[in-house]
Amino acid sequence: LGAHNANAGAGHYHGPVNEHQASKIAESIVHNMARQGSLPTSWGQTPIGSLGKTSLDGNTVWQARFSNAEETNAEKRKMNVYLSLTGGFIKAEYATK
Repeated sequence: LGAHNANAGAGHYHGPVNEHQASKIAESIVHNMARQGSLPTSWGQTPIGSLGKTSLDGNTVWQARFSNAEETNAEKRKMNVYLSLTGGFIKAEYATK
């Protein structure tokens, strides 16, 4: 999933995005990845579970957490999506915790 090129389609922001905007962007990325076949289709309607700021490689970023109970592989039921503070997609990865 890593550096998947998923366009959020939620608009382009030039300054910091607020929590609501970051949430919509992250959901759009996950849903687009499901539509494009990068994720199973069950992720296509999965809502965001939580959103907060965290540190990634020494930078403050948005971390969106998703949980998909329909995913049959237990190791792939939770996903984190990382966005820059301006809403740019950094990466998506399955959560290990």
